[in-house]
Amino acid sequence: MIILDSNTIIYLSKGLLAIDDMFPDGEVYAVSVVTYMEVMGYSFESEQEEQLVTALFDHIKIIMIDGQIAKQVITLRKQYKIKSQRGQTPLRFFTI
Repeated sequence: MIILDSNTIIYLSKGLLAIDDMFPDGEVYAVSVVTYMEVMGYSFESEQEEQLVTALFDHIKIIMIDGQIAKQVITLRKQYKIKSQRGQTPLRFFTI
């Protein structure tokens, strides 16, 4: 399963990343419920961007967060020194 980041979804909606490059065949894709809320709460520049994201979420599993998953995310963020800062290249995905 490949877990996508919110910036990745938003960049896809804006055409800054190519969908064909991001989604190789045969993989299962997911986002956390937090990512889903961040993206769907984003102020898209156009209705077309929002429609693309809505259609994309129809094909992506949404994972609920519990304490164990939260701890794993914290560990990964520390291990890979992941920051949530604007202007950085988006984190493409984690494979779990």
